[in-house]
Amino acid sequence: MDTMTRISNLLGKQRKSQADLCFFLGVSPSVYSEWKSGKSKSFYQYVNRIAEYLECTSDYLYGNDAAFSSAEIILMNDYRSLSSEAQEHIRFSIEMAKAYEKEDTVLVFQVSREGQAPGYIEMTRKEADRLLSLHNEAEE
Repeated sequence: MDTMTRISNLLGKQRKSQADLCFFLGVSPSVYSEWKSGKSKSFYQYVNRIAEYLECTSDYLYGNDAAFSSAEIILMNDYRSLSSEAQEHIRFSIEMAKAYEKEDTVLVFQVSREGQAPGYIEMTRKEADRLLSLHNEAEE
């Protein structure tokens, strides 16, 4: 499927009009008609903005079938805006969540006290659930 077909399909699926896309891009509807008919390929200079409007990635528009939802795009943009240290914390949290779902050994983040470096402890999912249960009971 070519890029313009993908753009047209997404417009239809999202119930968005060609006119609204043209307004968003600041181009005339006749330019869109030239793109669609193949007379012009100038849409390539707008692909990033088109992807923004259609809440997908330019990779998808170029032919990568793994389209991202708007929530995934927001997460990626938020992640990219973080410091490298914060990104490392996110990656670590994802690894913990994946291990937890597999019921493998789980690494649990241990909060440090007054200037101490944070440490990590190992426990199973069952142990983590029990610890969380005890913590919740203590808060009640």
